[in-house]
Amino acid sequence: MENTKLIPLASLCAKRGGPIDCSLSHLYKAARTGEIPVVPIGRKILVPTWWVEKVTGNNS
Repeated sequence: MENTKLIPLASLCAKRGGPIDCSLSHLYKAARTGEIPVVPIGRKILVPTWWVEKVTGNNS
């Protein structure tokens, strides 16, 4: 990940070029149920990069 602390949830989907191989609807459902930590700002849902690095195993 770059120097960004939060990234949009939609950019995590592999079909959109992201690192997580699952559907966008699954990501939104996981965020809604609390499986993914999120920071909602308006209509945008942001995910902390520490969680993405933990899930993908990429500790760069």
